[in-house]
Amino acid sequence: MSDTASPSEGAGLGALVRINVRRAVTVGRIYLGMATALSLLVTGLVVVETSRTGAAGTVIGSVLPSELPIFGVVGSLGALMVFVSDKSKGVYEYLISYGVDTSVISASIVLASLVLVSIVLGVAGGASAILVYVRTGAVPAYYLREFFVNAVPLAFSATAFMTLACMVWAAIASPRAGMNGPVGFAPTIGIGPLLVVLVTSGLAPPDLRMWIAPGVALALVGIVLLLIALLSRGSVRERFLSTL
Repeated sequence: MSDTASPSEGAGLGALVRINVRRAVTVGRIYLGMATALSLLVTGLVVVETSRTGAAGTVIGSVLPSELPIFGVVGSLGALMVFVSDKSKGVYEYLISYGVDTSVISASIVLASLVLVSIVLGVAGGASAILVYVRTGAVPAYYLREFFVNAVPLAFSATAFMTLACMVWAAIASPRAGMNGPVGFAPTIGIGPLLVVLVTSGLAPPDLRMWIAPGVALALVGIVLLLIALLSRGSVRERFLSTL
């Protein structure tokens, strides 16, 4: 019996997620740092400015669902960069040859991207709540409701949608000369639904605005499930192998 464990024995979902999170933070540290810094700047400016009029809770509650998810999407790009890099370098060819399932690889990348989103939302959401409390003496229930009901689900669903869409692109599509990889186009895919929320929230009647962000989030979840089915059906093992 060999004393050396095969990669499949140490490449379970939990292990891959931990590895991919560490690598995604390293590879995408510029995006993660930029997204976190900008989210802090925007929320800080809005809280300070609106608290002067006594409307901090209300305005922040309406800004967060459309603003913070955008920063979360940008901050999560490191996970997708890891996937594209590993696929082009033949890392998945090595893992698959030892029996690691493609669904485990896909799930580990998506979960890693959601961890990165959590970092951005946790830092920005916590800092904005502290600022609201310092300026107004309380954290309004309206603020908490909008953050947890709208901002968080929208950020997670948009990120999962972007990551899976670009993974399907990278894993299924045949390479074409002169075409860029999915990472460069990924922010457009992820931010697109968030811009829809931003525009429609400003145009919709007041009694319908509260349903726009949750509705878009649910729609994105449905698309994510469809992409999972597409990736499972179309991404046979050979599609994960290096094309170089």
